[in-house]
Amino acid sequence: MEKTLLAHLYNEEYLLPFWLEHHRDIFDKFILIDYNSTDNSLNIIKEFLKNKDFKILQSRNQYFDAGAVDEEITDIEKEIVGNKITLNITEFFYFNEKFKQEILENNITGIHVCVGCGESEPNTYREFQSDLKNNILWGLHGQPTPSREIWSPPIGGNYRFMHNISGELNKQVYNTGRHGLQSIIYQEKIPINKIKNTTNAFICKVAWFPWNEKTLKRKMQIQEKMSHRERYESSAGFQHKGDKKFFIKNFMQTNGLHKENFLDIPIVRECLQKII
Repeated sequence: MEKTLLAHLYNEEYLLPFWLEHHRDIFDKFILIDYNSTDNSLNIIKEFLKNKDFKILQSRNQYFDAGAVDEEITDIEKEIVGNKITLNITEFFYFNEKFKQEILENNITGIHVCVGCGESEPNTYREFQSDLKNNILWGLHGQPTPSREIWSPPIGGNYRFMHNISGELNKQVYNTGRHGLQSIIYQEKIPINKIKNTTNAFICKVAWFPWNEKTLKRKMQIQEKMSHRERYESSAGFQHKGDKKFFIKNFMQTNGLHKENFLDIPIVRECLQKII
């Protein structure tokens, strides 16, 4: 079964080379939704994916608005046959061989998100990965904890989902933000035994990594693409709204948290120990 990776982007020329090299050999198809990037992002995509099946779509939305972003993504996803997952450019997907069998058995597979945070100035993907393995915060976005064998519930927490739902039902999969599932999916539409969280994969969200001036600039630009309502009248996307001092303060607070317990998670340890 083919696997498709979707993402939306705006001026991501700094992270894109790392993100594309990481995922290029994992997925069969790529769909990148562009929000009128003015930097070199589109050329980077074309270069890194020149030997892959990929599309660059112009977003129908002028701004990042959580509801509008999700609606556009589900409209695209519903036409895709096979397994698919939508990530941000800050999200890096890791898995082991057991995960490949899981997604053949499940309709929806929940993948827990952990966070990357730490100072770094990587010039290559190898350097990026080597520095990242020492800068992962586990549990910052809620549970699971290392002691839990089964990550639950399959409907909430901070997850991304790989799934094979197509057609109009696809519009009923996600909660706003795509970190959880709508109750109608697991109560009425999909057998609960076909919706499972996995302990054989994880996603590292490099929210605060690699922390340097380029990352700070990237984080500050996001609010410029938010709608007036989302930026000034809504609590959604609060982590993207603030001045330079706000982001530096948040980095310092996050970076002060304990980073060693990721080694207690078998799948994290398995994937990251392969990184030199």
